[in-house]
Amino acid sequence: MFVIGCIIGGAVLIAAFAAYGLPYPLLPARIFKNTPYLMVVFSGLFITVSFYLNSFPWPIAAAVLYPGSLLSVGWITTCVGAGILLGGILAGCFVKILGHHKWQMIIYNCIGASFWATMAAANPGNKSTSIAVVVLAHTGVGAVECIIYTLAMLLCDPEDLSLSFGVMASFRTLLAPVATAIYGSVLTYKLTINIPKYVIPVAIEQGLPASEIPPLIQGLSTGNPSVLKGIAPNIIAASFTAFQHAYTVTFRLIYLSCLSWGLLAIVFACFVPNMKNYFTDFVGKKLQGREIEALMEKQSNFSHLEGRSQQVEERVEDA
Repeated sequence: MFVIGCIIGGAVLIAAFAAYGLPYPLLPARIFKNTPYLMVVFSGLFITVSFYLNSFPWPIAAAVLYPGSLLSVGWITTCVGAGILLGGILAGCFVKILGHHKWQMIIYNCIGASFWATMAAANPGNKSTSIAVVVLAHTGVGAVECIIYTLAMLLCDPEDLSLSFGVMASFRTLLAPVATAIYGSVLTYKLTINIPKYVIPVAIEQGLPASEIPPLIQGLSTGNPSVLKGIAPNIIAASFTAFQHAYTVTFRLIYLSCLSWGLLAIVFACFVPNMKNYFTDFVGKKLQGREIEALMEKQSNFSHLEGRSQQVEERVEDA
């Protein structure tokens, strides 16, 4: 109910914002009539939603599937940001050289979507593979973000540069939290089903009394060892393996569902225009260089002449 209430409340606020902006629109209608711009925005929007959906389960997966010290788990979770930065650097270096920006968008979106779907195979036995897949998936996202921030502003009029960036960021801010809230609720709901489903049979098979089941599940879920006092170590070990399997099954659903967002991003990327003609060496306004130095010298000479003429006028008036 809390998630549904937040979504409904957000929808009401958005409607109120639109009604408030009718007399003096903060978002001019012309920005929504620019089809190439919208294709770029929507392609980046859906692949970025997948990034947000993966940014919250991966730290949980790192802690549960690959337990260790706080430092080791922390390093594993940084794979998300590392992939984003790597993709942005690579795309920034080659976005002009490679050209064919539509195909760049399609390829990077395919990389992100395919490797996110591959994350459905993550389990406690393939730690290194999972880390590599996470880095590659977010490398695709970082590359897409780098490209859309460049193309979106090139596709708008000069007076709409800041507006184009703001609209793109607003769309992402609007959709990503809604999707994250929905998938977060799905994750919590599925865990409440899968943890008892896989842990209880294993614990009972190992000889744990039924009365000790709730403390066992609580201790495994919270990571509080004091709750597990009195339970045999072999029962805890077997139950923790089943606990990890419950998370593996649940994460599989989340990661496979991200494939749909990636497919939407690929579809919109197919309509992104080729922007080769926009990537030139022309600079509209220069702040330094020979031309600027010559202009500054002319302005200095003109100011000097003005000063001398003013002095002459003052002497004439004194005479």
